[in-house]
Amino acid sequence: MEYSTEINRSLSIIVPVQNEAETIRPFLDELYEKCLSKLTDFEVLMLEDGSTDGTAEVLRQCEAIYPNLKALTESGKTSYRATVTRGILAAKKEWILLMDGDGQIDPNDIFLLLEQSEFYDIIAGEKFPRCDPAYRIFVSRVFDIITDLILGVNIKDINFGFKLMRANVAKKIAPQCGKLGEIYSAELVMRFVYGGYRLNQIKVRHRKRSLGVSVGIPPRKLLAKSWRAFRGLLALRRELTGDNI
Repeated sequence: MEYSTEINRSLSIIVPVQNEAETIRPFLDELYEKCLSKLTDFEVLMLEDGSTDGTAEVLRQCEAIYPNLKALTESGKTSYRATVTRGILAAKKEWILLMDGDGQIDPNDIFLLLEQSEFYDIIAGEKFPRCDPAYRIFVSRVFDIITDLILGVNIKDINFGFKLMRANVAKKIAPQCGKLGEIYSAELVMRFVYGGYRLNQIKVRHRKRSLGVSVGIPPRKLLAKSWRAFRGLLALRRELTGDNI
């Protein structure tokens, strides 16, 4: 992949983390070295949500080490949706990049998204090749298909937490999200699309997780969560289009 580091945007990077104490510093070291050292107007908002492994303490230490980094911590567990919405509303720059802090995204690929910001309002990443367990890939692909059938939004890895968004639009849309619960990133995309905003998708490299533990839907909860997601998609369709299926 080729990168243009001449693209310089006013950028807020929001990173939700939970129980990632051992991954945070390697993640930030790479992020600053490969990307932020080449930008002039940025902030990093680390969004901690009820961790039990010392993540909040690590983040407080990082505030004194990494330029323009702010830790937003919670004393108790809220939700992914509430955490990311809090970050979006707190962001002060013109563009917001949502990304995971697990080290599976190469920070160089941020420039692939930034290159498209001149032409689009939201740029979504697509994992390529995808390095998740087969079980998670299957669940994700089924959700993508159902989303397309119900809402006509044909986007791969729609819930992948690597998206660049125009901040003024994201701040308007984020508080409206709530139909899909933890499938929050996907709902953001759908609301951008139905709001008439310009969207593009870019393939980005996905790496195997080297530190920490990947968190997914436990198989025993899959059926119940799938049913809630299906009902949420129907409710979202009714809200966005006024139609029932």
